[in-house]
Amino acid sequence: MLDYRFVDGTRLTAVIEALIFSTPEPIPWEKVSEIIHESEEELELDENTITTIVNQLNERYEQNDLSFRIEETGGGYTFTTKPRYHPWLSIFQHENAYRNSRNQLLKPWQLWRIDSRSQNRKSIRYEG
Repeated sequence: MLDYRFVDGTRLTAVIEALIFSTPEPIPWEKVSEIIHESEEELELDENTITTIVNQLNERYEQNDLSFRIEETGGGYTFTTKPRYHPWLSIFQHENAYRNSRNQLLKPWQLWRIDSRSQNRKSIRYEG
């Protein structure tokens, strides 16, 4: 079962990996099983089988020294980055948050105007 291949040659492990990768929220094992069962009616995967496949995927990621792994959290499986990469991700996320906040459209009550009467210092006053 763990090395099952679909008619087109796709491996079961690759399908499970793709499902976990493509969902923005953790995906429960029941949903993974349901989706696979819809395309292959003879396949009924239980929690133990899916957990075993996820463990195999994580072993492969570890052997290849990849920066991510699959973890069970929030009621389902999701990709996570290993903690040793968090310092770089923190810098990246901080930069993205800054960029995104600068590019957002401001609501009228958020509009501020730099007071041009002040030459030596920047003073900001609310214009509402």
